[in-house]
Amino acid sequence: MIATIEKLVSEIYSKEEALTSLNMDAVIDMLQVVNCPEFVGDHQLK
Repeated sequence: MIATIEKLVSEIYSKEEALTSLNMDAVIDMLQVVNCPEFVGDHQLK
């Protein structure tokens, strides 16, 4: 599961300039659901 998340995150960063803030919010929400605080903490919006 974590390897899948890391692959997803690396793909996100490679396309980050194409993402809207809404897409990033959705990704952050997904990562919070799967409990990946080391990633979410870097992108905390609260």
